[in-house]
Amino acid sequence: MKQKFLLKTSIFTLMTLIPVVGFGYEKDRKDDYCFKPKFREFSLPVYSADNKQEVAPESDFSFIVSHVIDPDFFKLTAKGKDLSYRLEDRNSFYVVHSKIPAELTGKFVRISSRAQALLGCYSSEGWLIKVADAEQANENSSQTQEQNTAELPPQAVTDSADQLDP
Repeated sequence: MKQKFLLKTSIFTLMTLIPVVGFGYEKDRKDDYCFKPKFREFSLPVYSADNKQEVAPESDFSFIVSHVIDPDFFKLTAKGKDLSYRLEDRNSFYVVHSKIPAELTGKFVRISSRAQALLGCYSSEGWLIKVADAEQANENSSQTQEQNTAELPPQAVTDSADQLDP
């Protein structure tokens, strides 16, 4: 009688535990507990149909990525070529600093970033920019300098000869 009772009890216990153990973990639910990295505050103007602003050749740029990334598995590319970058740790996020290569002058460039989270999921982001020609960039910088000089008050613009004679 004791053996039948123990057998029935053990079978009942096994039957109730099997469904609980079987549904406790699902590989398909990885996205529910893995926080994907987020990208924000890209410093260069993004090229679009509404905004056709160009950036200077060899411009420095930066953006912010959330702190959930694994720095060993971060990738930054431009036109399919790896870019050198510097990750600055700010405790709750990383600041990524990089520079547009000189060979991309005068071209449309997609800057792509891919980051893997510490738990294995990943996220990617990209920005389209238009890099100005070197000649056009020089013209724009000289026009900007002329505009800045024109905006100064008259007493701020002096001749170098006035500065030498006290």
